[in-house]
Amino acid sequence: MSNSKLGSHFHGMDNAVAATVNSEWVKVVNPPEQNPFPGCKVVVRVHMTEDVQDRMILKGAAGGRELYQHLRPWMAARPWAYAVESWNEPLGLGLFDPAKRALLVEATAEFLRLAHGAGWRVVWGNFSVGQPPEGAWRQFAAIIRAMGDEDLLGLHEYGWPRMDAEMDAQRPGEGWWCLRYRKVARWLSEQGVSMPRTIINECGIDRLLVVKEPGGWMATADDQVNLEEARRRYFEQLVWYDQELMKDPYIVVATPFTAAAGSPWELYAVDLPLARMIHDRIETAPPVSVGRARGFDASKYQTNVNWDLVRREGFSFCLLRVSGANKWPDYDGLEVDRALDSHYRGAGSIGLLRGGYHFLLPDLDGQAAFFANALGDRPFELPCFADVEVGGTTEEKVRSFLEAADAWTGRRTGVYTNLAFYRSLNMAEWLEDRSLWLAQYGVTAPDVSGWEFWQYAVVDKGTVQGFPTRLDLNWYRGTADELRARYGAAAPVVEPVPGPQPEPPAPGTDDEEDTMVEVDSRIAGLVSVTGAPGALYRLTRVGWKNEQEAGGLHHVFIDVVDAAGERLAGEKVTLTWPEGASVGTVEEKRGEPFGANFPLNAPLGSYSVFAGTDPGASDRIEGLGLGTPEHPGTLIHTAFELTFEKAEEPPPTPEPVPEPEPTPEPEPDPDVAAARELVEKALAILAEVEEGLAEAQTLLDGALGLLGGQRAG
Repeated sequence: MSNSKLGSHFHGMDNAVAATVNSEWVKVVNPPEQNPFPGCKVVVRVHMTEDVQDRMILKGAAGGRELYQHLRPWMAARPWAYAVESWNEPLGLGLFDPAKRALLVEATAEFLRLAHGAGWRVVWGNFSVGQPPEGAWRQFAAIIRAMGDEDLLGLHEYGWPRMDAEMDAQRPGEGWWCLRYRKVARWLSEQGVSMPRTIINECGIDRLLVVKEPGGWMATADDQVNLEEARRRYFEQLVWYDQELMKDPYIVVATPFTAAAGSPWELYAVDLPLARMIHDRIETAPPVSVGRARGFDASKYQTNVNWDLVRREGFSFCLLRVSGANKWPDYDGLEVDRALDSHYRGAGSIGLLRGGYHFLLPDLDGQAAFFANALGDRPFELPCFADVEVGGTTEEKVRSFLEAADAWTGRRTGVYTNLAFYRSLNMAEWLEDRSLWLAQYGVTAPDVSGWEFWQYAVVDKGTVQGFPTRLDLNWYRGTADELRARYGAAAPVVEPVPGPQPEPPAPGTDDEEDTMVEVDSRIAGLVSVTGAPGALYRLTRVGWKNEQEAGGLHHVFIDVVDAAGERLAGEKVTLTWPEGASVGTVEEKRGEPFGANFPLNAPLGSYSVFAGTDPGASDRIEGLGLGTPEHPGTLIHTAFELTFEKAEEPPPTPEPVPEPEPTPEPEPDPDVAAARELVEKALAILAEVEEGLAEAQTLLDGALGLLGGQRAG
């Protein structure tokens, strides 16, 4: 069960975005007859124009019968629908008219009666943001009493320019736009009526609240805020909203609004990068109840951290890169991680317990001494670790480093690794009391016993508040209280939040270390990934599908994305193995995954993945034991899914421009200085007047928005 109440909303089908859906609930406007989301609870809405639906409503009970007859053929062709919505944002300003509200009650009650007879679940209401007024709920209590146990109340909640705008200062936790549903719950409670199961079937950011010009989250981008930053800020607002929703058991889901293409509604779209962020949020959101302590690990690749936002995520600990290769993969020495000091101080400023790690290399001497020197006199509350993930690393090398690090630091050094290295280096036989930090993804618990920290997920950039880049997430095997009891109950000394941090290296440059790639757990023991100097792309994920999951397709599907998460078409990508390679062109294919459509036929052991030129032909894939019953050792009927990030070339360093010699300033004229002072005072008075007029205009616009804000269909 997810610890998130975010769902998905579709107004027109985007296959790429649809492929990211992992939510329990999905809302679809005008859905196809074939279920687009098997296994999900799909709420359907049939579009009607405002004039058509309002004419129905004003007929009272007859209008309810008319709606039922209108929806019968739709529902007969879509028996898979979990629930159907009644009228969308009904009556507009007519909701302020008690007589029209009474007709809406009659129409809805009759529709519910007929729908229940047909076996339908209904989502009724679907009221626009800020509506209906408080008095309306005294009338609508009759509808709630007529609801079936599995019917839902639908509400729309938006904000502008942020979702947390217009909160009620007199009632903390309630809002006039978003979180207004809590006012509804209170108003109903005052009549002795419990808040029914409720779906926020539209939510997000909407400029229509303040001006009569549609505009969603994309409309918050401007000359100062680019689209990527606008997306990140919007996602942070969705996370805030999600955290609030989790506090109210009667809320079942909230589906961020997206509209079909066409100006200006595309400004609301949940695009592919945002869809991936929501996907990661649903998959990795921490539980609200007390459970395992949650943390993250960070290095020089996670910079420009907003620690005040990180504080909201409820983390208990972090594990920081202390030292490692000075460049990758052509290293010739070691470095202290350039973000270590700022990460250490920033994490301490929000009370996180801190651990560290050294990226262990198989062929350099003196690493333990370098690591100990890099730790310095910083008091790390948690264990420090040897990061074991580079090919060629032997058991002897790891054990030698650990013993030397113990001696240099005066404390037991733990091990970070993945399942493949854990098994191949026989760690179960000799780790003993050393802390084990295990990386394993896509499972409910690691496949080995004795782990203390578990790296369970790699999430996309911006998925975690405060982090603008990709991030690894971790669990401690016990609760936050147990973690502090073991490693020190006192929180770190709170220090000032660090200022601006250095920019991360451009992906694909020599300075970038080959961090752990997310690998499907079923092939994690058979796959290792290494980078290539000068690669055009950096591999971030290796997935795998068996014959059934791949729908009988025998292809590798490659999803190549740039730094903003946009797909690249027409790019050449070469996959290489020790004994062969294949090359293909990334294409867009309707109705199936995007990717290079070519069979992989190469002996598969340890392999590399990089973009480059075609080095030759290929052979069969043998020896995995994941094939068909007829060919158990051959991986023919299968599909790999490889996700790349495009490596951007670092911008050229501009030549320094010599500063001109300062020109001596003339002596100020006393009369000019006095005149300037009078002008400045006059301008200040005018500014105060202008500010007052602007504030008054804003208040008037807000009032008009509450009375007139309506979204399209």
